[in-house]
Amino acid sequence: MHDFHAADNLLKISLSYAQKNKFKKIDKIKIELGKFIEHGQEILADNLKFNIKMLAKGTIAKNSEIVIIEKRGENGYKLIEIEGE
Repeated sequence: MHDFHAADNLLKISLSYAQKNKFKKIDKIKIELGKFIEHGQEILADNLKFNIKMLAKGTIAKNSEIVIIEKRGENGYKLIEIEGE
């Protein structure tokens, strides 16, 4: 559950962006993920993706593709692209 907060934050930003740009659905969310420790545990790409998908149920992002680019040697995470229509 340590990556739940990061997933929730990324989804909220994506949904806010989609609303501002009048998207009817989000097709893709692209994230860069470096080493990121939350609550004493490292956030892993698969767990982050799983939590975003789980949180996206019932939203316009429910069928979105989640792309996570792992950035070795960097810290933190960054939302880098949102595609939708």
